[in-house]
Amino acid sequence: MHSTCTWNLVCKLDVADRGNSCSRLESRVATVQWHGHGIARTRVSTTVDDELLTRAREVTGAHSDSVLFDRALDALLAHHRRAEIDSAYAAYDEHPLDEADEWGELASFRSAAAAS
Repeated sequence: MHSTCTWNLVCKLDVADRGNSCSRLESRVATVQWHGHGIARTRVSTTVDDELLTRAREVTGAHSDSVLFDRALDALLAHHRRAEIDSAYAAYDEHPLDEADEWGELASFRSAAAAS
């Protein structure tokens, strides 16, 4: 099995927004590419709050910590994507559907489309 491994020391990451008493965490990251193709995986070695990790394991039923971390990262990215989409809809709050512009107003278009 051929692998290449690159180690990087990640500077202390601020995790104060996580809501636990630990405000800093040290992490070492290894990037590993297996067989030269396939899914690239990154090895993460870190220290986390024991109670938080135990609760997360119990709640998710993940069969490994790598699955747990994959799920957590997916959830984090989904949360940020939802926030991006929500912020894009802010324009509708600034300009209601019945406000006219050079194309007309959306409220009557919506009513006409629903009637057809």
